[in-house]
Amino acid sequence: MKMPLKIQTMLFVSLLSLCQKSVAQQEDVFNLSLAQLADLNVSVASNFLLSLKSTPGIVRVVDSETIANNGWNSLEQILMHVPGVQISVSKNGHSNIWMRGVQNRNNNKVLLLVDGVPQHDLYYGNFHITHQLPVQQIEKIEILSGPGGVVHGANSFAGVIAIHTKKKGKSIGFKAGTQTSYASISDTEQSSSGQIFAEYDWNNDYGDFYVFANHLQQDGFQPQLNRKGEFYSRDTSIESRYYLGKYQYKDFSAQINYSDYSYPYINTKSDRWQGYDKQTSSIALDYLYSVSDKVDLKLSAFHRDYDFKRPKTYYDETRIEASGESLHDTSEQGLNATFLWPISDQRHVSFGINFSKDWARSSYENNTDFPVSAPAVTVIEASLVEDASRNVLGFYTEFQQHILGEHWLHLGLRHDELSDFESQSNYRISLTHENDAFYYKLLLGTSYRVPSYREYLKKYNSSFTQKNPLQPEQIRTLELATGFTIKEHEILLVWYSNHYEDFIKEVNVNTVDSVLISADGDEYGFNFDEIEVSGLELSWLWKVSNKLNINTSLSYILEATEDPGTLSQNITSPSDIPSNKTDLMFLADNTTSLQLNYSFNASNQLYWDIIYYSDRGVPSDYQTGAQIQQADNSDGFWLANIHLKRQVNDTVSVALKVENVFDENIYSPTPDPASDYDNQWSRRYIDLSAQWVF
Repeated sequence: MKMPLKIQTMLFVSLLSLCQKSVAQQEDVFNLSLAQLADLNVSVASNFLLSLKSTPGIVRVVDSETIANNGWNSLEQILMHVPGVQISVSKNGHSNIWMRGVQNRNNNKVLLLVDGVPQHDLYYGNFHITHQLPVQQIEKIEILSGPGGVVHGANSFAGVIAIHTKKKGKSIGFKAGTQTSYASISDTEQSSSGQIFAEYDWNNDYGDFYVFANHLQQDGFQPQLNRKGEFYSRDTSIESRYYLGKYQYKDFSAQINYSDYSYPYINTKSDRWQGYDKQTSSIALDYLYSVSDKVDLKLSAFHRDYDFKRPKTYYDETRIEASGESLHDTSEQGLNATFLWPISDQRHVSFGINFSKDWARSSYENNTDFPVSAPAVTVIEASLVEDASRNVLGFYTEFQQHILGEHWLHLGLRHDELSDFESQSNYRISLTHENDAFYYKLLLGTSYRVPSYREYLKKYNSSFTQKNPLQPEQIRTLELATGFTIKEHEILLVWYSNHYEDFIKEVNVNTVDSVLISADGDEYGFNFDEIEVSGLELSWLWKVSNKLNINTSLSYILEATEDPGTLSQNITSPSDIPSNKTDLMFLADNTTSLQLNYSFNASNQLYWDIIYYSDRGVPSDYQTGAQIQQADNSDGFWLANIHLKRQVNDTVSVALKVENVFDENIYSPTPDPASDYDNQWSRRYIDLSAQWVF
């Protein structure tokens, strides 16, 4: 039974008043100075550990305390507050990351690292950010906006998200919540979720140990609305398990990860059932060896497996019942060796080599049965197995020199030899200046992305017998940033200009094979010539007092065009793609976030945040086809969330979180070229959580 929001709020307020006063006063949650914030050390943009001011890239940091204080439940909610990041919700309920206008369907243009191990599915090239990774095990997130090719090589295209997990902690926690979703235009449905997690660390003469476990169970509901105003929905449920183990002895460390994620759903309009199961596992080893007093050698290795299973059963308008199964198995191994040589306080040098090998297999089995009354059509019984592998050998170097007083010149170069594509070279040049009150950066860098195996192996009609002849995507970025501290204000302003070449985008292609039942076509990747994106990013932190912080971020896209830039439904080869320079569709020109953090006292805090997106429609100059129409559900919106946190005593804390306080009905335009259904973005979600630290 649904509990009204007013009653839940009253109960929590009562809880605040009834709980005993903290035995020991909690340290002020806002006591970190602005200077300390600016001097945080990061490693995502360089092999050297450098401050935010001096690192050769635009990096934002979110730590575990910020995540817990704001009650963020997923990586998606964290990234919505990062300037330049836009979130688009796909039809399966997962969220796609668009960084600085770089659009994608499968999160394949952003690199996600967890303790240095890449997390993308090699077949699709994607990763999921909604529920698979529990935020309770995150110690710190470093977000690099822009290319990171010199340090990370392939696929660090639009940006890099580097997650560092915890090494210490003894706690047990849980979350229980309910959410409201729109079951029709005028009706709603309730769903619920529950989560429990635990962590424990211990140490002895043999080293330090840390374990983390998480289990999530959620009954879900995924509404969708097409551009004709027709509504349908998917009943969903999620079950996710995540386990992490770490060991460290002196300069050696090892860790293992395992996750199991199940997401079945039912399409209530067509009675079509679909879903998927995913299992990932990895092991990583790291060792720091001191070659001399000044030279260190960092050695790392990892192995990761990814298994994806998607059973299919559907019932369509032709009264054809079908069942099939899609399987994707991938594995990846990596070795890396980096020499770090701080020659002096004025000069740093690093160089290294890394090798990676990956393998992927995709199989699909389809069996089709027809009712007696069905029209005479050809029965398909097919089994397709594709194997592919790739080796990458990379060489890289960085040079950092103190010049012109307080300036740092940073030069980086990387060369990669790929087994299935031409070699790739990338560079980065940066000039930074910093002092106690002011700093600026001038940055120029490049990166690339190799096609995913799905893009690479998927043939776009029966006349092609070879692999899809795609080429790696290329990006070149120019950035100018300036930051300064004025009393209790920390401000960062960034201008960027991105130039993409051979940009890969999926378009709808008509089938030409007479054996196929459907002539609706499928999506296939093509290299487009150019895309230009430029914009501004503003971050402003105002430390009003020890009780109040205000944090604002604003992003504005100045230009976003592509050439050619039309989606066509009538394509059988790349030559059929018409050339037309046009604005990118479904891209919000302006996004804004506002966070207000208020501490009543050492025990009670209030966190309020607001997200704004401008309109995300199809521009007037876009050549729309049958699949992309002007009548989409892409109006701009405001999204408000509130989080109340109570420190009961030294070890116990409780919190109440309300997402989408005003219950806004928001839809996200689909990036899927084969569908004109938009997906509900946000539901009003209420959860109560508690954590015991022992």
